[in-house]
Amino acid sequence: MSGVTKTTCPYCGVGCGVIAAVDDEGKISVSGDPDHPASYGRLCSKGSALAETLDMDGRALYPRVHGERAGWDEALDLVAQTSSGPSPITAQIPLPSMFPGRC
Repeated sequence: MSGVTKTTCPYCGVGCGVIAAVDDEGKISVSGDPDHPASYGRLCSKGSALAETLDMDGRALYPRVHGERAGWDEALDLVAQTSSGPSPITAQIPLPSMFPGRC
């Protein structure tokens, strides 16, 4: 399956134009869209690395508690019980549903 899709970078509010391409071997590449009015073909380091985020190897796909796979309810309850409230660190932990990893 090969093809080219014009899309928008998901990382910040600028909305830079991205061209995502899949070659005949399934390799994905990302480049800036020169026709996009927000970025004129330029991408920052995060946008340029979008293709590197599509691999599922090494991703945390489910929570672990004490090294063992756990359910979301158990993991979130543990965080709530051990947390003294929002902090600059815990308040920034995204849930996987917020960032599906799609272009």
